[in-house]
Amino acid sequence: MHRIIALLTLLPLTSALPQSAPPSGPRVVLEGTRGASEVRALDGFETADPRTLGAHVVRFEGLPSIQSTKGSDTARVELQSGERLFGNVTRAGDETLNVLLAGNVQLGVHLEDIRSIQFERRLPTAWNAPLERAQEGDRVYRRKNDTLERIDGGVEAFGETSFRFHDERIGSLEVAWSELVALFIDSSHSTRAAQAESAVPIVVDLFDHSRIHGALTKIDSLGVALVRRGGEALRIPGGLVAQVLVDDGRVVFLSDLAPQSAPPSVPFGDDLGMRWPHKSDASVMDTPLTAGGRVYARGLGVHAPSRLTWALDGSFEALRGAVAVDDSVLRLPERGSVRFRVLVDGVKRFESKILRGGDAPLPIQLDPPSLVGAKELVLEVDTAEDNFVADRADWLQVLLVRTAQAK
Repeated sequence: MHRIIALLTLLPLTSALPQSAPPSGPRVVLEGTRGASEVRALDGFETADPRTLGAHVVRFEGLPSIQSTKGSDTARVELQSGERLFGNVTRAGDETLNVLLAGNVQLGVHLEDIRSIQFERRLPTAWNAPLERAQEGDRVYRRKNDTLERIDGGVEAFGETSFRFHDERIGSLEVAWSELVALFIDSSHSTRAAQAESAVPIVVDLFDHSRIHGALTKIDSLGVALVRRGGEALRIPGGLVAQVLVDDGRVVFLSDLAPQSAPPSVPFGDDLGMRWPHKSDASVMDTPLTAGGRVYARGLGVHAPSRLTWALDGSFEALRGAVAVDDSVLRLPERGSVRFRVLVDGVKRFESKILRGGDAPLPIQLDPPSLVGAKELVLEVDTAEDNFVADRADWLQVLLVRTAQAK
């Protein structure tokens, strides 16, 4: 009897409890820092702080998704806060723009908050050089026939059909929105005040890869209500939301941390020129991370063989996520075959079985004290069979959990 009691004390509480059938219809999934999750009916659900329900990540299920159709007029707008928006851009004022997302969600952005605006589908097909920021000041790339013209200077004012840009060589000129390919803003001299620390800071990932920051008002059957920097209230329909993260520092998605070492995969050697750099929050093919028919908002896409290394500061205690071969290989003659491995300070903490395309994602859960005091984290993927073919590997929703003292 004492042996049974001792064994039960070593098991996570969730594994000892009976699991009830998930509710039918629209539902909300509450995910905690230790890997436990709870599914509730969305009808009647409401919370102003998911942490009171034991959750740091919230997802909706069973809702019709709202997808955007990205065309040549769809801009990728990146803000200094780390927000990322995909939508149609229109003038709101001399120094402000409106960005219309899918689901008729509209956000206002100020000139000093903008990091870049890019119309990725306007790039000339023959253009293969990178679009780069200026060392100082703003930079415009505008399309002229089948090439790009680069202009350095500064934005003066936004207009309806164009914006005024100052070039030190020739003075002011008008740049038509329809010709714009990329605009990079230098905000090093921004005077905009940072957003005050909120009780429940959140990051909302949308299915179109937009990412919005703000202070949570509530999550309910209508979606997510929040207040953005500057006091702008926003309501996002649940069908547009991939997930909500409580951004209080307790959990950090690994894809938000720059690796210390991330050499591209070169499965066939340098001579053939096939190099596969890793992708953050996308598959190695730069498509949404998809496994088991589900799209994942966060993670890392690689091609085997792969080895990514992060330097840690010793403040984390746990890691969780899942691994799989990306569903994109299901359209190929081969399904790939890989093996995943996690090393902490040189010690192997996880190794998967051989996974192939179509296999269900395999969970990873390294509980405390697996990462307590750790200084190095390595994610490896090795090819298993099939001679590297279709070895598109996904690290899904991999996040690190900080110790309560370090948060």
